[in-house]
Amino acid sequence: MRTRGEAAACAAPRWRGIGGRLGVLVLASVGTTALAATPVVAKPTGTANPPATAKSPVATHSVAAAKVTAPIKAAEAVASAWLPLIDTAQWVPAWNATGSYLHATVAEAKWLTSIARVRLLTGALVARTLESAYETTYLPGAPYGHYVVVYYASRFVHRRTASETLTLMEDSAGAWRVVGYYLK
Repeated sequence: MRTRGEAAACAAPRWRGIGGRLGVLVLASVGTTALAATPVVAKPTGTANPPATAKSPVATHSVAAAKVTAPIKAAEAVASAWLPLIDTAQWVPAWNATGSYLHATVAEAKWLTSIARVRLLTGALVARTLESAYETTYLPGAPYGHYVVVYYASRFVHRRTASETLTLMEDSAGAWRVVGYYLK
């Protein structure tokens, strides 16, 4: 018989390669080098969120302004720069901009096939609103590290309501890299 703590640990969602039970996990890793077209933000000194663009509309987040830390702002900037690659079907540049942890846990061909299949089914992005973000040092099934989890409420041509969750991890150089992408 399991104790309550063991049952809770078993019920906690775990990072999986492709196709976790809470949606489609298309990225599940930490960062490596980014493309020149995808800026990598390293420990900013009070920079603001980038303005919304037509390809990737982003509204203000719902968390209180006092809770939006510099790491959250930096990770949000990287997420906002990475999402247009996915929105415009630039799968290889998106892969190249992800972290080394993802590269070590998911084969590139499998990731490219999965992300293309999932995003082609949803159709083009109609709207995306930044809902919230938080920092953590622990995620179930992932190594300890400095993470920021960012939530978006999104609408696509073939999917009127969707939730996108990006997980970013700070690498040893202090740069934020996308290591997880869920579309639910």
